[in-house]
Amino acid sequence: MNWIDKLERKFGRYAIRNLMYYVIVLYALGFIVQNMAPEFYTAYLALDPTAIMRGQIWRIITFVIYPPNNNIFYFLISMYLYNRSPAAPSSAWKMDSSGPGTSWNTAKPIAIRAVA
Repeated sequence: MNWIDKLERKFGRYAIRNLMYYVIVLYALGFIVQNMAPEFYTAYLALDPTAIMRGQIWRIITFVIYPPNNNIFYFLISMYLYNRSPAAPSSAWKMDSSGPGTSWNTAKPIAIRAVA
């Protein structure tokens, strides 16, 4: 058993289930805030060390809601990819009844076709 398995067994109960869905919702909220009132984000939500030292500790968390792009097309594409990213490893590494490794052998041609 390697050290990652030990860490997962020890701290796995603290994991946030469906974390990427929460990130997507926060990005969508940030996208709305950025397009409606861009000065609000920079004034109250951006990561500003001097403002944090003055007591605005919410900035340590709220800087995360800044969306990756303010273009609606790129925003929708990135949200789709964020939505698909947690499903990819679970579908590729799912164990089936024939034992470990067989699901990788069936997924390998798909991965090779995607790269080629």
